[in-house]
Amino acid sequence: MTKSDQEVIYLYARDDHPKVKLTREQEFTGVQDLVEYFHSIQDTFYVEFETSETITENLKLRCISYGGDEFDGSVPFYILEYDEILDSFYVWKSEGQWQLNKLISTLYTDHSIKGSHKFVERVKESSFFEKHPRKELINCVLDKLNVDWSQIDIDQFWIQLDSIVKLDEDAEQNELSFKSLVSMAVLKTRVVENKAHLERAVKQYHKCMRSKDKDVRNQESPEVKADLSPTSSASPSPTYALDNEGEQDDQIVTNFNRHFKLMAEDYETFDLKSWAAFPQRTKKGKSTRKSQPKNCISKVKS
Repeated sequence: MTKSDQEVIYLYARDDHPKVKLTREQEFTGVQDLVEYFHSIQDTFYVEFETSETITENLKLRCISYGGDEFDGSVPFYILEYDEILDSFYVWKSEGQWQLNKLISTLYTDHSIKGSHKFVERVKESSFFEKHPRKELINCVLDKLNVDWSQIDIDQFWIQLDSIVKLDEDAEQNELSFKSLVSMAVLKTRVVENKAHLERAVKQYHKCMRSKDKDVRNQESPEVKADLSPTSSASPSPTYALDNEGEQDDQIVTNFNRHFKLMAEDYETFDLKSWAAFPQRTKKGKSTRKSQPKNCISKVKS
């Protein structure tokens, strides 16, 4: 997919925030390829994701490791749109950049504010610490990092640290340089655990959506028995009676909601499938999703 092929929509997030730009970045026909795509982002930028399903049954992936407000555009978030016809996924991405220096700085702030340093004894009580050849350097660094060690898999931390130190074993190691190595080990440890969580969440979402689609198809194709009686009505029942003002009002509301619903939704409730005007997609080849006008806004203020 080239840049010119990418679909773009603009959605309002909140009344006190600017509109959010979402770009359709990727399309995946297999859930494992989708998982590996996000794992590569996590490995490269040490991103931890939190997942949640939106009202319109899309899956939202929000970064929880970089801090900041998801609405300020500093880091991206992702929306997964599932195509039940092709059993595939569309990945929508908001604006923002992964800035590692911003992430690493969160480990170097004053840890006394949170008091997380009190759990550092968990690391020092480990048998790996006692026999580690760089025990003195590690001891100096541990007390100077803003890390909640109660949330860290200690065994995994030592695996990651030894792997990183081995790669950098020929470099001169002092307290400052070793502090960065320990920081990287902490970040990689957290990402390893989060990658497993993300994979479970995405696969469970896929399983759930396939199950829902199967249920819908079963409900939409019941056995129909035709009424061939000569007395049966040939014309359909009217939608509403003209002499019933209450029913007319109900129909007006129904029509309004059906036609304008998407224009009153933010990105949490925005129905990407409906916005795409139910494009023709076929399993015989690539999707033939219709080209949509750029710069669409999903919410209008009254």
